[in-house]
Amino acid sequence: GRAAQRRAVGMLDLLRSRHPDGGRLVLGSHGNLISLILQALEPAIGYAFHMAMPTPAVYRLTHDGLRWRVTGGHGFEPVQGAR
Repeated sequence: GRAAQRRAVGMLDLLRSRHPDGGRLVLGSHGNLISLILQALEPAIGYAFHMAMPTPAVYRLTHDGLRWRVTGGHGFEPVQGAR
């Protein structure tokens, strides 16, 4: 799990470096890896979230200059005042 999280977040960072002017990218994967990525970015996301994830599911990730954040998607409600 943790190794997959590191590789996936590393890929997000690589894609960001290849698109320095920003813009939108659409990525696809299977639910297990998507859940691992979301949990790496937002530790409050857990097993119950994974089990309730619809198929297909779409999530919005943004980079705020410091780190990646989950900013929207199926069943995700950003926590106000979170990091």
